[in-house]
Amino acid sequence: MAGIYDYLKERGQLTDDEPARENWLLAGLIHDTDYGGEFKNEYPLKTKEALARYGLESSDTVLRIVQAHAPELTGRQPKNKTKLRARSIRN
Repeated sequence: MAGIYDYLKERGQLTDDEPARENWLLAGLIHDTDYGGEFKNEYPLKTKEALARYGLESSDTVLRIVQAHAPELTGRQPKNKTKLRARSIRN
């Protein structure tokens, strides 16, 4: 997700209170930790619990970024000024 941060920053589309790039980077590393097993049906709302299983934790800021990457599932909307849409690339 650090790449998305860089993309938005280059285009002036980050808000003034946007979390630091390092938070976006961490969110990118952990954002799918709850996408499987017992947590899959509640993804991505169970990231904190999935991390705790391994004795890990994350800041609330990073957890909010994780939730904002799937607003249709979490209700948490991204704070930046643009909406990115995933595109599939076909060979």
